[in-house]
Amino acid sequence: MSQRTRGPWRVGTVRNGGPMRCVVSDHPAPGIGGSDDVAYYGGHMICESVSIVNAQFIVDMENAVTARADGGVAFYDRVAAREAADAIAQLTAERDELRRQVETMAKADAAAHKRGAIIETAIDGALLTLGIAPSVEAAGRVADMLREARQRAEAVS
Repeated sequence: MSQRTRGPWRVGTVRNGGPMRCVVSDHPAPGIGGSDDVAYYGGHMICESVSIVNAQFIVDMENAVTARADGGVAFYDRVAAREAADAIAQLTAERDELRRQVETMAKADAAAHKRGAIIETAIDGALLTLGIAPSVEAAGRVADMLREARQRAEAVS
């Protein structure tokens, strides 16, 4: 019977750096023909023709068993670090999206305030032109008339 291949195990990589559908180690894999084609597999091939998800599962389970048998926690630390990095990346993306939304809302709010100030100035100017002293009550009446005029214009179009 062959001896087990020493770890740690990992998912193989192709030359462009992407994942390959195999499991590899830095140590020779006894009894497996072709496993020494390190340039092709990205390490000594232990198994091939598995999905990336299954390859990662095989790697995680082997490394967990080895870490537990050795009494070490290095594997668990790597898994926790990978999960933490993934969570941080997700949270960073969500934070950035929220920042973009807040900036958009702040710009819209500033534009609305500017439009409001322009309308208020126009109403005050119209009241003065008509010889009416600007007041909250007079401005309210003009605003109501403008709103009614806009609704009539929208109804026509």
